[in-house]
Amino acid sequence: MERSALSVVIGLLLCVPARGAPPVPAPDAKEKARQQEARQIGARLLSHKKAGRLRLLNPEREGPQLHQIAGGGFVRSADGTPKPVSLAVLRTLEGLTKRSKPAKPLVLMSLYRSAGRGGTGSLHGRGMALDIAAYAGHRIHSRNPAECERGVLAVIKALGPRAYRLGVPKPPGTDPLALLPPPKPPVKWAFFPAPRPLEM
Repeated sequence: MERSALSVVIGLLLCVPARGAPPVPAPDAKEKARQQEARQIGARLLSHKKAGRLRLLNPEREGPQLHQIAGGGFVRSADGTPKPVSLAVLRTLEGLTKRSKPAKPLVLMSLYRSAGRGGTGSLHGRGMALDIAAYAGHRIHSRNPAECERGVLAVIKALGPRAYRLGVPKPPGTDPLALLPPPKPPVKWAFFPAPRPLEM
């Protein structure tokens, strides 16, 4: 069974524009079926976007990606290589979007990204994760923990039954800095504590 990874975080992302598009290799029967379903979901996601149920935080990156999925069943990486996006992720995104209203849309922060934090080895670089910036009228941002918690809970309640990997927001100001002592954790935080660097 295909597992999906759904990340709900906040952050600044960077994408390097593609320069040349290498040819797409001829797909086998299984890949053809995956691409066909991905194209159908991509077309429906574009319809949801037009209806206002799906909003893109970074339309310059995710807009072309949705069109690539709807047109070919894959996205192109920064170097133009075709990359599949997990059907489980696309189905999850469509399911959450269908439950959204134009007044309270799903705000997608990122779908596929091959550059920036995490690199190509990350779940995002393998088309297995997405980042949600807001859901059901709740902004998911760690600067407002109560609102952030409501947004994450709204996503969890709307998910269908299956296995998920959920990356919850970290408290602000808790990223470790080289050669400095670990930052103090907040007294109260709605989610799991941030990982602590090893002290020697």
